[in-house]
Amino acid sequence: YITCENFNFKSNLADTFYKNYMILNNLGKKMYAYNALLHCAWSCDDSREYEKASLIRKKMVELFELLPKIQKKNENIIAQYVDVLRRSGDFDSVVEKFNGFKSSNDIIEKVIAFQVKLAKEKDCKVYTVSDALK
Repeated sequence: YITCENFNFKSNLADTFYKNYMILNNLGKKMYAYNALLHCAWSCDDSREYEKASLIRKKMVELFELLPKIQKKNENIIAQYVDVLRRSGDFDSVVEKFNGFKSSNDIIEKVIAFQVKLAKEKDCKVYTVSDALK
C-alpha cells in the first residue's frame, strides 16, 4: 500500500488515486475501484508518465471483466472502456469488439466509431469528444 505496488508515481495525485483503488478493490467495490484507476491513469498522463498510465489502463481492462453485467452494459462506461483499451495499446480488441457498434445515443456511437478508426491506425494519443464529433 505504501509503495503503491512499486509504481513510484511522480504525481501525488496518481499515488492517492492508486491507493484509493487498492482500498476500494479490497472492499469489493469494483466500479469505484475502476474509476479510481481511471483517475490515476489521467494523473499519470498529466505528469507525463505515459508508460505508467498504460500499465494502469491494462489493470483497468482486467478489472472491467469483474464488473457486474449491468455496469458493463452501460454505454457511457463502454465508451470509456473502449478509450482505455485503445490508450493501453490493445488496438486489436477495440477493432474486434467494437467495430460497427450501435447505440441509441448518437454521440456515443460516433465516439466509439472514432475510437475504432484510431485503433485501426494504431493511434494511442489523447483525443476529446469534440475530435470524435468533427
